[in-house]
Amino acid sequence: MESIPGKLDRYLAHTVEKFGSKKYIVFTALLILFAVTGALLWGTAAIGSSRQFRLLTLIAPLLISYLIRLFAGGKNRDLLVFAGWLAFVLSLILGKYLIFTHFHSVLPHWLGLSQQKDFYTALAYLPHIFNATHLQLFFEDIAGLIDPQDGIWLMAGFYIIWRNRIFSPKQEKTKENKRKLFKRRFQ
Repeated sequence: MESIPGKLDRYLAHTVEKFGSKKYIVFTALLILFAVTGALLWGTAAIGSSRQFRLLTLIAPLLISYLIRLFAGGKNRDLLVFAGWLAFVLSLILGKYLIFTHFHSVLPHWLGLSQQKDFYTALAYLPHIFNATHLQLFFEDIAGLIDPQDGIWLMAGFYIIWRNRIFSPKQEKTKENKRKLFKRRFQ
């Protein structure tokens, strides 16, 4: 009996095959979606707790790795891995930017002055996050914002994306594989 994740995996792989020539457009859209989702989760956790949970930066590489496994199908894997690396770097920069803008903006002060609930005030402040002043300050101070710990997590994310076969199903046991294992045990 096949497990539910196995059935879901087979269904998703079959769905990807149906895309045909639109396969890479869908891949790019999902890649961007997963990168933004990873950045938002990391930024939200950091803003809510005032700590950077860098382990959450690995959500995007895990999703991207699974996406590469679905869309590669044994072909063009290197190109998809490179695209995944670029998306992960963008995810890391976007997450850092969200954290930076929260702690170096007037939003916490604005929340203190407002009579609204925090959530609604934060939603009203969203258009002000991507303004020219914040972008300029972020890119001027980017060397001070990225530290060696971020480099370690970046390398971990690159490795997860590169080793996208961690999601591949286990090999079936054949007589040849059983003999190899048997010989290896008793030699």
